[in-house]
Amino acid sequence: MEIKDILTKTEYKVLGHIADGKDSKQIAEALNISPFTVKNHRYHIIKKLGLEPQNNTLMKWAIDNKALFLTD
Repeated sequence: MEIKDILTKTEYKVLGHIADGKDSKQIAEALNISPFTVKNHRYHIIKKLGLEPQNNTLMKWAIDNKALFLTD
């Protein structure tokens, strides 16, 4: 199963921005959504990927696995 099959389109975009090292405010501006919405997407991505909700866990995963989901 591919990462695109697990995440929504917006979650996938958020994950790409996370892998690029952007913070929630930068992601919100890039996607024209609120920082709170980015926070919600981060939460759902963590749950869907089965990650621990600790600081920087999602960023570390995104950077380590960037090749898996940035094929577009």
